[in-house]
Amino acid sequence: MKSLLEKISYNDGEFPRRELEEIISRKEEAIPELLNILQDVSDHPEKYSEQPNYFGHIYAFYLLAQFRVKELNPLFFRILKMPGEMLEQLLGDFLTEAGGRVIATNYDGNIEPLKEMIEDEKVYSYARGQFVSALTILVLNNQIEREVVIDYYQTLLRGKSLIQDVFTEVVICCDRLYPVEVYEDIKSAYRNDLIDSWMINLGDIERTLAQSKEEVLSKNTHGYDRLIENTIEELENWHCFHQKDKRGAGNQLEKMFSSEKALTFRSTNKPIVNEVQIGRNDPCICGSGKKYKKCCGK
Repeated sequence: MKSLLEKISYNDGEFPRRELEEIISRKEEAIPELLNILQDVSDHPEKYSEQPNYFGHIYAFYLLAQFRVKELNPLFFRILKMPGEMLEQLLGDFLTEAGGRVIATNYDGNIEPLKEMIEDEKVYSYARGQFVSALTILVLNNQIEREVVIDYYQTLLRGKSLIQDVFTEVVICCDRLYPVEVYEDIKSAYRNDLIDSWMINLGDIERTLAQSKEEVLSKNTHGYDRLIENTIEELENWHCFHQKDKRGAGNQLEKMFSSEKALTFRSTNKPIVNEVQIGRNDPCICGSGKKYKKCCGK
């Protein structure tokens, strides 16, 4: 198993389907080795942050989440307490694209550790945001009652002790859960300039409230709010495995999601005239000023 995992530790531009299938088929043998990978990353982050093609920890996060290994979250939480610069180097876009889903997938029924991470001012703001997001994902997957999470979000909004990035994530998550109970709190937060209006503005909230709660919750139950069930399906379309120039493949984690969001522009009188690849954290192509994942990429 160690030699098999070593084969996929570094991204060479080819998706290792066969190796992943074998690892999954040998799940019980793989689990302790995958945990050892994350333990070493946790103990020696500098070693891995200096290796931009290293991918072993990304596979480990997904596989252990798929396997529902209870030891994953404590390790992940420890990693997420690292300084922001280190997390960006280690995780790239994985942090904001999949962090909350990993946390939610391995939720053990105890909400308090998630709250502690959200409220810990020493934790990197984008990591804190993933714990906020995890609560919403848990609601949308029927793991926690909506009212419990909305009440907690209201407490956060009224406390006004969070930094703007985290406040903004709370509002985004309220919007995904239908924000009727916290609408006045959200308006107050905007008045106090606590929310990044480029990410979500009051008009977005009001458009959500113009729909029914059932419609909003049903729409948001799919897509990026799903739990992790199949590592191969999750990873096989990442851009880093499909670059034409294999010499540069995999050298930046932040590129790994972009193939999923290739946009094709069509004219009413012409066939395809252009094709652009855009990452979910890039500015939206429509010119709104928001990130793509919060605009046309929803």
